[in-house]
Amino acid sequence: MTNEIINLDGWGNCLKLSNGVVELTTTLDLGPRIIGFNLMGGKNILNPIGKVDPIVTDFGDFYTYGGHRLWHAPEGKPRSYVTDNDPIKYELTETGAIFYYNFEKETGMEKEFSVSLEENSPTVEITHTITNRNIWPVDCAAWALTIVAPGGRFIMPNEPFIPNTVKLLPARPVVLWNYTNMADPRWTWGRRFTILKNDANILIPQKAGFMDKLGWACYEKEGTVFMKHFNFYEDAEYVDYGCNVETFTNGTFHEFETIGPLETLEPGDLTTHTEKWSLYDNVNLPDDEDGMEKVLTELADKVSIY
Repeated sequence: MTNEIINLDGWGNCLKLSNGVVELTTTLDLGPRIIGFNLMGGKNILNPIGKVDPIVTDFGDFYTYGGHRLWHAPEGKPRSYVTDNDPIKYELTETGAIFYYNFEKETGMEKEFSVSLEENSPTVEITHTITNRNIWPVDCAAWALTIVAPGGRFIMPNEPFIPNTVKLLPARPVVLWNYTNMADPRWTWGRRFTILKNDANILIPQKAGFMDKLGWACYEKEGTVFMKHFNFYEDAEYVDYGCNVETFTNGTFHEFETIGPLETLEPGDLTTHTEKWSLYDNVNLPDDEDGMEKVLTELADKVSIY
């Protein structure tokens, strides 16, 4: 594993990590945000937006910045929008680094995430940690939000088909927001997959959430597949009526989100949520769902998070 400090215009100092297969770039002068994830010589699958369009809150101006960030759920304003515009601390490890958010004095919560690059592999493990530094308990979940490159499509695997003669009970929730329009042309509500395309020409927000028991979902763009793996805990409680995966789009903006279990953190307690990211290029996804399922299942089976 190699590491180097680079200076990027508009971002300042950043740490670039590589295992010779993939590169991962994280900001140091703000955030932190992972603003780059690419195969060696390949295009960035993330979307580093920059310091534009602040969200004004009682805590100050929050900038999304783009790329990957850690929040605590459930979403609330201003609680979720604590500003992170200042330089941060980090620590190199044998296989990656740990990035520390500045302490959220407004909420009393402490956040960090660690990245670990697997040897000779297109896979990176990211562990998100939130610690309650208040003197009272707090209900929260670790929420990993990734803004991906425009022009692709989020692909969510549906539960395996089982006829009603065999199983009568529901398989999982699909959660809608007040502004969700299931007739929007960016949605495909398929038999094996639910797909949300990113379309720069449609400036209408769309969002949906899912209980994903299969432990993976992905984003595909021009033959590159960005796959996330994560644990699902059968007995856990999840926010937003039971979601551990959510996706949001509006114009070129597109988020691919996963969420850990909702927990009551006593003072000093912490919660963690781990994702494994993998990148595959030159992937030919068939138009038919059976063919798509075969290709994506083969990719999903390459990685285990358990």
